Amino acid sequence: NLRMLKDLVTRTGLSGMSPDDVSAILLRHAEPNQNGAGVLLRQETFGRCLADIAPSALDPAEMGTYTNLFMNFFSFFDNSCSALGKGLVDAKEVAVGFSFLCAGNKSTKLATAFELLDDAKTGHLCSIGLSRYLRSYLTMLVGISLLSESAEQTAATSRMLREQMRSDMFVAVENGSQWTRDQFINALEQ
Repeated sequence: NLRMLKDLVTRTGLSGMSPDDVSAILLRHAEPNQNGAGVLLRQETFGRCLADIAPSALDPAEMGTYTNLFMNFFSFFDNSCSALGKGLVDAKEVAVGFSFLCAGNKSTKLATAFELLDDAKTGHLCSIGLSRYLRSYLTMLVGISLLSESAEQTAATSRMLREQMRSDMFVAVENGSQWTRDQFINALEQ
């Protein structure tokens, strides 16, 4: 729903924020992963990020609607099949996904995403980093495609995803990111 997406990014201020600004907010609320790999964002902490992103001028009903939409975006990244556990997401992948909702051109958004996912700071993404980028992109596309005009429909979509389609969605996103990565790598090798 493009109208809903436009309203979401303009009313919350995302359309005026750079991907670096939004990434900084999300990563400020993140915590180190217990196993030392990456940074995690908890569902309850993500809710506090929204106060840093959305202006306080929104009325409570409007803020409730946008909070619900943002929490649905979070839930799309919350893969209960992953080793992270329920209610935990890779903060950098969420930041990459949210960069698509921010101000700036494709090159700026891509540069921010690559900088976030270049853990070795080599100036390029390894195969795993490319998979993470593609997974973030596809996850956000799924989330955007499921935007709804009303909070009731959004809540129903969220329940439906939890109850019926969540694992299929994650498998499709993972398969899509792996296939795209493999096609890209194969093209480079030829």
